Amino acid sequence: MSTKPRDNPYLAHLPPSQRGSGPSGSNGPSSEPLYGFIPRKVNGEQVRKAMGQDVNPFTKQPHSAQYQKILEARRKLPVYAKMDEFFQMVRI
Repeated sequence: MSTKPRDNPYLAHLPPSQRGSGPSGSNGPSSEPLYGFIPRKVNGEQVRKAMGQDVNPFTKQPHSAQYQKILEARRKLPVYAKMDEFFQMVRI
């Protein structure tokens, strides 16, 4: 069994140098917010952690004040509290 980190499928549209994982092996859970995300196997804990980062995982740029405002509004929505249940239902 290989211990090489897998490329993040959610970043497949980016050039390899911008995906955050790959042959260099230098990137991992601490440097890539979406590290370990596997389609249909994502859980609420992973999503909450990625959403709470100070940096956009796709652009690697800091989040704007508007993003923070929207995130606070999302956290108040009923579906946010049920995120784990939602991911269980859509898991195939």
